[in-house]
Amino acid sequence: MAQFARRPTRSAIAARRSNGDYSGTMLKAWLDSRTPPPPERLAQRMDAALAESADTGSGTIAERLMLAAVAILTQLGHDETRRPNLPVAGNRAPAAALDLLAADALVTYAAEAAAENCQAFAATTDAMIARLSAIRSSGKE
Repeated sequence: MAQFARRPTRSAIAARRSNGDYSGTMLKAWLDSRTPPPPERLAQRMDAALAESADTGSGTIAERLMLAAVAILTQLGHDETRRPNLPVAGNRAPAAALDLLAADALVTYAAEAAAENCQAFAATTDAMIARLSAIRSSGKE
């Protein structure tokens, strides 16, 4: 019986295109090892953010997770300044809630990944805090 290789995931393909390597696969494997796993919709939003930020280059798992979170938060700020009078019950509110949950999960996972390197943990989390602090309500870093 012939063995068939698993088809590469979307994340792996995006990582290969942007970096020429499988760092996206390592990131996906790291995320898949977290317990409990996130709900499906949240996982899909996180995957989308990671794929969208894959063009920013490679880095540690913590850095890649943080870049995706910052991208979500920056876009949310940009959307808010474009439509500041959007009603809470408007069409964007459920998507914005999912975006905020995804950004929160990505930051939490980034801190968890940073904790795996005790010697660099303080510097990594300081850089994460600085990166989050740089996000302005105008949607620009």
